[in-house]
Amino acid sequence: MSPHRPRKICRVVALVNLVLLVVSTASSDEWKASHGLVPVTGVMNLTEPPPPSEVFFSGPDSPSQAAGWIDGLKAWRADRRVRLRYDDTQYERADLEWTQHIFLQVQVPIWDRSLYDPEKGKYTVDRFLNETEQRLGKIDAVLIWHVYPNLGIDDRN
Repeated sequence: MSPHRPRKICRVVALVNLVLLVVSTASSDEWKASHGLVPVTGVMNLTEPPPPSEVFFSGPDSPSQAAGWIDGLKAWRADRRVRLRYDDTQYERADLEWTQHIFLQVQVPIWDRSLYDPEKGKYTVDRFLNETEQRLGKIDAVLIWHVYPNLGIDDRN
């Protein structure tokens, strides 16, 4: 038996294992959409923006028409929710209820110098909050965005 034969067998086995891993991962349910991909109309057009006539609404001509106009707007929203197969279960979660009361949220990269002092090697949260609230008013939430300029740089997200 040639001394290179075992090495060749190992490469073939490794290649077969890699192919099996890729095939099993690609066909698993984890990668499949958990929602209907075809709208109730049967036409796959959700990626196309609707025409302006379907999303821009002129207000009522007079105050006496306001109630009818609002009813029409509510009917339009209900129709859109049906078309998009909208599911609001995530919005109804008790542990996320606090998010419905957030008026002002600021987003800051984790290394932003208004939040992090590189010379001291420390986060300056109090300074960040004081300076930001002086400019914007009371902050309800801060999102410290740890991946920000890297999002979209490859297909991992």
